[in-house]
Amino acid sequence: MVLKLSFLLVFFYLLSSCNSSNQEIDPNSSPKEKGKFLFMKHCASCHGIDGQLGASGAKDLSTTNLSNRAVFLIISNGKNAMPPMKNMFKDSSEISLIISHIKTLKKP
Repeated sequence: MVLKLSFLLVFFYLLSSCNSSNQEIDPNSSPKEKGKFLFMKHCASCHGIDGQLGASGAKDLSTTNLSNRAVFLIISNGKNAMPPMKNMFKDSSEISLIISHIKTLKKP
């Protein structure tokens, strides 16, 4: 019984988090804010808000040494369990905004 209840709670949590992704970017926000918004919307569920979550095999973004181009290709085409994301964005500039945000997560 407890297992069924736990499963239902997780299911409804995931379902409700999917509905919240219909938010739009405020056109008046700065590029930094847009990058963070896009990251939170598309990436944080696996990578975590600080880039360190690692859910479903997601890499720790706070330790990455990949070039911007390499990160762009991974986001666009996917890698391992991460699906291709290029069709989720209006254009490649949104991926660039996410990359800029990812670089702010890197620990010195």
